[in-house]
Amino acid sequence: MKKYASDVLRSDHWSFWKKGIPGLFITDMANFRSEYYHTPADISKNINYEALQKIAMATLKVLVETH
Repeated sequence: MKKYASDVLRSDHWSFWKKGIPGLFITDMANFRSEYYHTPADISKNINYEALQKIAMATLKVLVETH
């Protein structure tokens, strides 16, 4: 089996990879940016919406430019 960074295995795509189905993992590394990530305080009022918009736009730009 190939070796992966542990964070790569924590998302939905991993189930597909295990079955040999290609999947894409795009992350903004929220676990490193937010003290609330995957805690009971991970709720909408604690989201940095300005940062979320910038991340979404940057992701869209990469996808558009590479396809």
